[in-house]
Amino acid sequence: MSPDPTYRGFDIPRLRQFTNDLKATGTASQTLHRALGDLLDTAGKALQKPATQSPALVQALMPDMPFFGTTGLPGRLNDELGGLGDSIKRRSDHLEKIIPLELAGYPVNDKVIFSDERPPDPKKVEEALKKLAELKDLDAGMNGNRDDLRKIKGLLNGLTQAELDAFMRKVPADDLKRYGEAIKCQDDSGWTPFDHNGLPDEEWADHINLLMSRVSPDQLKKFTDAFPGAQPPFDVAEDDQHRGVPPGDITWGVPNLPLFKDGVSVSDVSQGAVGDCWFIANLGAMAQKDPGFLQSGIKQNPNGTISVRLFDKKGNEHWVTVTPDLPLDQNGNPRGANGNGELWPAYYEKAFAQFYNDDGDGKQGSYAAIVGDDPAKGARFLTGADADSDDPDFDDLKDDFNSGKVVTVTTPDKVKIPDHLKKAFVTNHVFFVERFEGDKVVLRNPWGDGTDRLVVTKDEFEDLFDGQTSYSKK
Repeated sequence: MSPDPTYRGFDIPRLRQFTNDLKATGTASQTLHRALGDLLDTAGKALQKPATQSPALVQALMPDMPFFGTTGLPGRLNDELGGLGDSIKRRSDHLEKIIPLELAGYPVNDKVIFSDERPPDPKKVEEALKKLAELKDLDAGMNGNRDDLRKIKGLLNGLTQAELDAFMRKVPADDLKRYGEAIKCQDDSGWTPFDHNGLPDEEWADHINLLMSRVSPDQLKKFTDAFPGAQPPFDVAEDDQHRGVPPGDITWGVPNLPLFKDGVSVSDVSQGAVGDCWFIANLGAMAQKDPGFLQSGIKQNPNGTISVRLFDKKGNEHWVTVTPDLPLDQNGNPRGANGNGELWPAYYEKAFAQFYNDDGDGKQGSYAAIVGDDPAKGARFLTGADADSDDPDFDDLKDDFNSGKVVTVTTPDKVKIPDHLKKAFVTNHVFFVERFEGDKVVLRNPWGDGTDRLVVTKDEFEDLFDGQTSYSKK
């Protein structure tokens, strides 16, 4: 323990005394509550009417509730002040244990020294460092290295934020990179079907995303450098909106825009340069049908990273964490998906690029991996739902939409487009249903609010389109 009772501005003895004072005040509030209640009750009986009309004082007459205790003031202060005192005590314990951690040579970032978590243990940091160092001598053996890697994964996942911060500052970049390569590589030796290497895709993602949501901001680059796929590269070959034009030079940065400005709206969704209309159309359709679902599926972490709720191909939920920087054009605007002054669509797309593993072309973990695919897959990864895919049928399309389902439609690669539809019709593309107007369907292009609506009759829909997909979120 440091001889100085203060540490980075916190006076631990005074914090502990404050905790005791809070608890004592809380206990006294119950005595006051009972005495005040008795006084008001006696006065009421003497006056033969309520002794007070004050909402604050009347609470003293409220009886204790089973399992909840005192619900009115001032007695309720016992639980509230006691809970606050317990929280300060936990933080004081945590803070006190950081001092020997730093004296042992494990520096901790200012932003995590007063966290509400168990006190840090230098031995856990030392064990994690040792296990990563030993990877250079690991013999995969007949059963591969998966069991050994899972032990390390368990150690790292179990670190508190302060321990993880100390670990990241001490671990050699080569050791961290070696571990990153090992958990990503699932190649087998060919000697036996039981020599499993690396971690399965979803297990890898859950591990990396958990750690990245808690790594200190100044350690994020060291982290993403060590784990291939944690930062999806913007490797698209052509700009989808301009039909073959290269997307141009991009830089990575954080736009000066909020995650949300006025909540989720379908008008926020604009596809950008990546040819992932099959996913963005689902994003726009869901923003129209159930904006609350999308808003509840994205959050900003204390370290600045963004976590997004997605689902794997089996429909299981995962929270995917991405760094706050986005691919930007020369003017500083998002080059991929973007919103109407809001960034949530861009982070949904970036998380999807990092997580999507059903492409089959070897580009997993990049923006290129999400170029061109099936809208039914987009539905599954965005919502966990099973989507029904069918040939174009106008009546079924209308029934599905009116029943509350999310509905997307696809156009073929080649089709003769009538002159009156040429301005809005795009081949090899995915639209989503916005509404029906009599015997016509109004389709919205995921390219954004400024694009023309595509309005087609029943015959035009069944002649010009090659598929439709509908689903209800899981």
